[in-house]
Amino acid sequence: MNKRKYIIISSLILVAALVANAVFTYTSANRRYPAPPRPIPPHGTGFATSLAELSQPALDRRLEEMQATGATWVRSDLSWNVVQDGGPSTYKWQSYDRVVEAANAHGLQTLFIIGFTPAWARPSNCTNSEMCGPANADAYAVFAGAAATHFKPMGVHSWEIWNEPNISFRYHPATNPAQYTNMLKGAYKAIDAIDSSADIIAASTAPSASDTENLSPSDFLKSLYDNGAQGYFTAISAHPYTYPKTPANSDPLDAWGQLTTMHEIMAANGDADKQIWLTEFGASTNGPSNRPNEYVSEAVQSQILTEAAAQWKKSSWSGPLFWYDYKDAGSNRSSSENFFGLVRADGSRKPAYDTFKKASSEL
Repeated sequence: MNKRKYIIISSLILVAALVANAVFTYTSANRRYPAPPRPIPPHGTGFATSLAELSQPALDRRLEEMQATGATWVRSDLSWNVVQDGGPSTYKWQSYDRVVEAANAHGLQTLFIIGFTPAWARPSNCTNSEMCGPANADAYAVFAGAAATHFKPMGVHSWEIWNEPNISFRYHPATNPAQYTNMLKGAYKAIDAIDSSADIIAASTAPSASDTENLSPSDFLKSLYDNGAQGYFTAISAHPYTYPKTPANSDPLDAWGQLTTMHEIMAANGDADKQIWLTEFGASTNGPSNRPNEYVSEAVQSQILTEAAAQWKKSSWSGPLFWYDYKDAGSNRSSSENFFGLVRADGSRKPAYDTFKKASSEL
């Protein structure tokens, strides 16, 4: 190599290094909080909750309160339809940047759910809901890769592929394990190419029986394997709600009882060492008086959490346990959805608050 070429190449390398350093310095200086260290192996407790709509003071206050329980995780939506509502070439990350930065500030690791299809990505037979499965699995994968690229420098390494795709209520027009497997494969490849150590969580099953539009957690998982999902996730997730029963008294065919069956399916497919994450679990403590099976007493809510934590602690394949939710959404009894919190709408604590705090110190 002659001297001139050497000088030119050396200069180019130096310029590239200076640009990279300037980008890093600018990014670091303009990021409000550093990313927390990853909990490895994944463990602990967290909250499944909605955060992006909170004002900054309310967001910081909520996360400070969550941190005080000993929780180490927050699980929240990363809404595809919000980030790309303007089309496939637009990205609006700002509201989710704020969530991650605040979570980092309080030492909480973020698990994002990649879900909610924007209007432009929906199929022709399902256009009226953000919960329509995407028309093209590749479009979902592109978004998943973009999300990993954007959030990896901020410390986000955990991704859940859709929310409760085994039921038509969350995946319109009906559950479709073959289609979901294609989404999972594409998302896995896209995220793994950016962050090879990422947690890529599949299934996210809701309690359900199998019928023409829904599949039970174990039937859905079996269908995923039948469609080639093996090798395209790092863990499985489930939402094993049992209320009004407690886990110890639930039927073996209930969602909690199916956790063991799900792991047996995983083991039969060579995934015995992979974890199951409980990315949603909880119980409402109030609701319409004519629907008593939709909620339990505050004492029973605490008992449900006590039994769940005790059983989960014994499992060799247990991942994090996310409680839904930290705080009641309101005090109107017209909907049981308002009363899933560990604390009431006025901020006072239910008995389950101390139960969760104890579980956080043990899981």
